[in-house]
Amino acid sequence: MRGDVVFLAGMGARLVHDILQVLFALNECYYVGDGNNLRYVATFAIKPPAVEEHITVALQILHDPEHQYRLFQELIADELGVCGGMSHYGRGKSVKSELDFCMDVD
Repeated sequence: MRGDVVFLAGMGARLVHDILQVLFALNECYYVGDGNNLRYVATFAIKPPAVEEHITVALQILHDPEHQYRLFQELIADELGVCGGMSHYGRGKSVKSELDFCMDVD
C-alpha cells in the first residue's frame, strides 16, 4: 500500500459520492446534489445498515491510511450487498479490483 493520504482522500470522496447516487437511484429519489445527502439517506428504505455513520467515519481525516482503506472497502461491500451482489460498474471493472489497483495492493 502506498499510504498516499491525499490520494486516498480524493478517491474516498469520489467513492462516497458514487455510493450516494446509487442509494438515491435505488430508492427512486431525485439526487439533489452534494448538500445534506446523509439526511436524505437516513430516510431511505433501501440502504446498508448504518451507512450514514459508516460514511461519516470513513471520510474523517485519519492518520492510518490502511484503516481508512479498509473502511472504504467495507462501504463498497455494504453497497454491493444492497445492490443484490452486483459486482461491476462502468467499463466492467470490479469495484474492489479498481480500488486495490489504486492503492497498489498485491
